Amino acid sequence: MTATAPSPPVLLLDGAIPDAGPDLPPGWRARAGFELPTSPWDLSARRWVCVGTIADAEAAGAAIEAVTRGVGLAVVVQVVGDLRHRTLEDLHRLGAVEAPTRAVGHPAGLLDEEQRLLLEALAGGATVTEAARRLHVSRRTANRRLTDIRERLGVRSTAEAINRWTNPGGTSPG
Repeated sequence: MTATAPSPPVLLLDGAIPDAGPDLPPGWRARAGFELPTSPWDLSARRWVCVGTIADAEAAGAAIEAVTRGVGLAVVVQVVGDLRHRTLEDLHRLGAVEAPTRAVGHPAGLLDEEQRLLLEALAGGATVTEAARRLHVSRRTANRRLTDIRERLGVRSTAEAINRWTNPGGTSPG
Protein backbone atom coordinates (compact mmCIF):
# COMPACT_ATOMS: atom_id res chain seq x y z
CA MET A 1 0.00 0.00 0.00
CA THR A 2 1.32 3.48 -0.82
CA ALA A 3 1.59 6.34 1.64
CA THR A 4 -1.06 9.02 1.53
CA ALA A 5 0.09 12.15 -0.31
CA PRO A 6 0.31 15.30 1.81
CA SER A 7 -2.46 17.86 1.43
CA PRO A 8 -1.80 20.24 -1.45
CA PRO A 9 -0.81 23.80 -0.50
CA VAL A 10 -3.58 26.41 -0.51
CA LEU A 11 -2.21 29.94 -0.49
CA LEU A 12 -4.81 32.63 0.20
CA LEU A 13 -3.52 35.74 -1.52
CA ASP A 14 -4.37 39.15 -0.16
CA GLY A 15 -5.97 41.57 -2.62
CA ALA A 16 -4.46 40.57 -5.96
CA ILE A 17 -2.20 38.04 -7.60
CA PRO A 18 1.36 39.47 -7.64
CA ASP A 19 2.70 40.35 -11.09
CA ALA A 20 5.71 38.11 -10.49
CA GLY A 21 3.40 35.31 -9.38
CA PRO A 22 2.92 33.96 -5.87
CA ASP A 23 5.73 32.46 -3.80
CA LEU A 24 5.16 28.71 -4.07
CA PRO A 25 6.46 25.93 -1.85
CA PRO A 26 9.62 24.27 -3.20
CA GLY A 27 8.94 21.79 -6.01
CA TRP A 28 5.49 23.17 -6.92
CA ARG A 29 4.81 24.85 -10.29
CA ALA A 30 2.29 27.57 -11.04
CA ARG A 31 -0.52 26.96 -13.53
CA ALA A 32 -2.83 29.82 -14.55
CA GLY A 33 -6.54 29.26 -13.90
CA PHE A 34 -8.44 26.20 -12.75
CA GLU A 35 -8.66 24.24 -16.03
CA LEU A 36 -7.30 20.73 -15.57
CA PRO A 37 -7.04 17.69 -17.85
CA THR A 38 -9.85 15.16 -17.41
CA SER A 39 -7.41 12.33 -16.78
CA PRO A 40 -5.75 11.11 -14.78
CA TRP A 41 -7.99 12.06 -11.87
CA ASP A 42 -5.16 12.17 -9.30
CA LEU A 43 -2.81 14.97 -10.31
CA SER A 44 -0.84 15.16 -7.06
CA ALA A 45 2.35 13.81 -8.66
CA ARG A 46 2.46 16.80 -11.03
CA ARG A 47 2.76 19.23 -8.10
CA TRP A 48 0.78 21.95 -9.82
CA VAL A 49 -0.61 25.03 -8.13
CA CYS A 50 -3.56 26.65 -9.90
CA VAL A 51 -3.29 30.43 -9.64
CA GLY A 52 -6.47 32.45 -10.00
CA THR A 53 -9.34 34.40 -8.51
CA ILE A 54 -12.42 32.83 -6.98
CA ALA A 55 -14.95 35.43 -8.12
CA ASP A 56 -18.09 33.30 -8.47
CA ALA A 57 -19.64 29.91 -7.67
CA GLU A 58 -18.23 28.31 -10.84
CA ALA A 59 -14.66 29.33 -9.96
CA ALA A 60 -15.19 28.18 -6.36
CA GLY A 61 -16.32 24.75 -7.57
CA ALA A 62 -13.40 24.45 -9.98
CA ALA A 63 -10.91 25.43 -7.25
CA ILE A 64 -12.37 22.90 -4.79
CA GLU A 65 -12.24 20.20 -7.46
CA ALA A 66 -8.58 21.04 -8.15
CA VAL A 67 -7.67 20.54 -4.49
CA THR A 68 -9.57 17.24 -4.33
CA ARG A 69 -7.49 16.08 -7.29
CA GLY A 70 -4.22 16.88 -5.50
CA VAL A 71 -3.55 20.25 -7.09
CA GLY A 72 -2.53 23.21 -4.91
CA LEU A 73 -4.05 26.67 -5.10
CA ALA A 74 -2.81 30.25 -4.92
CA VAL A 75 -6.04 32.22 -4.94
CA VAL A 76 -7.67 35.52 -4.22
CA VAL A 77 -11.09 34.77 -2.72
CA GLN A 78 -13.50 37.50 -3.85
CA VAL A 79 -16.80 35.71 -3.24
CA VAL A 80 -18.75 36.89 -0.20
CA GLY A 81 -21.36 35.66 2.24
CA ASP A 82 -22.27 32.00 2.56
CA LEU A 83 -20.38 31.05 -0.61
CA ARG A 84 -17.18 32.56 0.82
CA HIS A 85 -17.61 30.73 4.11
CA ARG A 86 -18.37 27.38 2.44
CA THR A 87 -15.44 27.79 0.06
CA LEU A 88 -12.98 28.65 2.84
CA GLU A 89 -14.30 25.80 4.98
CA ASP A 90 -13.78 23.35 2.11
CA LEU A 91 -10.29 24.68 1.40
CA HIS A 92 -9.30 24.31 5.07
CA ARG A 93 -10.69 20.78 5.13
CA LEU A 94 -8.99 19.65 1.90
CA GLY A 95 -5.69 21.52 1.69
CA ALA A 96 -2.86 22.91 3.75
CA VAL A 97 -4.08 26.52 3.96
CA GLU A 98 -1.61 29.34 4.49
CA ALA A 99 -2.92 32.81 5.26
CA PRO A 100 -1.58 35.73 3.28
CA THR A 101 1.35 37.62 4.64
CA ARG A 102 1.08 41.35 5.11
CA ALA A 103 3.33 44.15 6.15
CA VAL A 104 5.37 43.55 9.26
CA GLY A 105 3.47 44.69 12.31
CA HIS A 106 0.00 44.08 10.90
CA PRO A 107 -1.81 41.44 12.96
CA ALA A 108 -3.36 39.82 9.88
CA GLY A 109 -0.13 37.95 9.17
CA LEU A 110 -0.52 36.17 12.51
CA LEU A 111 -4.13 35.07 12.00
CA ASP A 112 -5.93 32.62 9.74
CA GLU A 113 -8.81 33.63 7.49
CA GLU A 114 -11.58 32.73 9.94
CA GLN A 115 -9.87 34.57 12.78
CA ARG A 116 -9.57 37.68 10.58
CA LEU A 117 -13.25 37.42 9.63
CA LEU A 118 -14.19 37.14 13.30
CA LEU A 119 -12.19 40.25 14.21
CA GLU A 120 -13.60 42.15 11.21
CA ALA A 121 -17.14 41.37 12.34
CA LEU A 122 -16.43 42.44 15.92
CA ALA A 123 -14.65 45.59 14.76
CA GLY A 124 -17.74 46.36 12.66
CA GLY A 125 -19.90 46.31 15.78
CA ALA A 126 -21.21 42.74 15.80
CA THR A 127 -21.57 40.88 19.08
CA VAL A 128 -19.75 37.59 19.53
CA THR A 129 -23.07 35.78 18.99
CA GLU A 130 -23.75 37.69 15.75
CA ALA A 131 -20.20 37.14 14.50
CA ALA A 132 -20.42 33.42 15.29
CA ARG A 133 -23.67 33.15 13.35
CA ARG A 134 -22.11 34.92 10.32
CA LEU A 135 -19.19 32.47 10.41
CA HIS A 136 -21.49 29.48 10.86
CA VAL A 137 -19.85 28.46 14.13
CA SER A 138 -21.15 28.18 17.69
CA ARG A 139 -20.64 30.99 20.17
CA ARG A 140 -18.39 28.63 22.15
CA THR A 141 -16.21 28.05 19.07
CA ALA A 142 -16.06 31.80 18.44
CA ASN A 143 -14.96 32.38 22.04
CA ARG A 144 -12.25 29.70 21.71
CA ARG A 145 -11.03 31.39 18.54
CA LEU A 146 -10.97 34.73 20.34
CA THR A 147 -8.81 33.17 23.05
CA ASP A 148 -6.39 31.99 20.35
CA ILE A 149 -6.47 35.43 18.67
CA ARG A 150 -5.59 37.16 21.95
CA GLU A 151 -2.72 34.73 22.49
CA ARG A 152 -1.36 35.17 18.96
CA LEU A 153 -1.58 38.95 19.17
CA GLY A 154 -0.12 39.08 22.68
CA VAL A 155 -3.03 41.01 24.18
CA ARG A 156 -5.15 40.42 27.28
CA SER A 157 -8.62 41.39 26.07
CA THR A 158 -10.80 41.15 23.00
CA ALA A 159 -11.04 44.95 23.01
CA GLU A 160 -7.24 45.15 22.76
CA ALA A 161 -7.29 42.63 19.89
CA ILE A 162 -9.91 44.69 18.04
CA ASN A 163 -7.89 47.86 18.65
CA ARG A 164 -4.74 46.22 17.30
CA TRP A 165 -6.73 44.95 14.29
CA THR A 166 -8.22 48.35 13.43
CA ASN A 167 -5.10 50.36 14.32
CA PRO A 168 -2.12 48.07 13.57
CA GLY A 169 0.54 50.77 13.54
CA GLY A 170 -0.82 52.78 16.45
CA THR A 171 -0.81 52.32 20.15
CA SER A 172 -3.58 51.26 22.48
CA PRO A 173 -5.51 54.11 24.06
CA GLY A 174 -4.83 54.80 27.72
